Amino acid sequence: MRAYRDFLASVESMMTDWLRRQRAAFDASNRSVRKICDSRNIIVVAQAQAEWVSDCLEWTASNVRAVGKRRCRPDAESDGTAR
Repeated sequence: MRAYRDFLASVESMMTDWLRRQRAAFDASNRSVRKICDSRNIIVVAQAQAEWVSDCLEWTASNVRAVGKRRCRPDAESDGTAR
């Protein structure tokens, strides 16, 4: 049961982090799309598109880093300590 509890706690933490990153990505995309739709100036549209692409790349990198952190952590049972 302890291993199952530890597993569920790990999954909960991972999902909470993932949802936080998804929310941040959604908010950033929403701001960029609103800026693009509300703009009457092509320069502002181009800047908003560049910001949106930058935000998407940052979001992707954040997800890759998060997966890497999770995969590189030592297993709690291998060293005898609980996390």
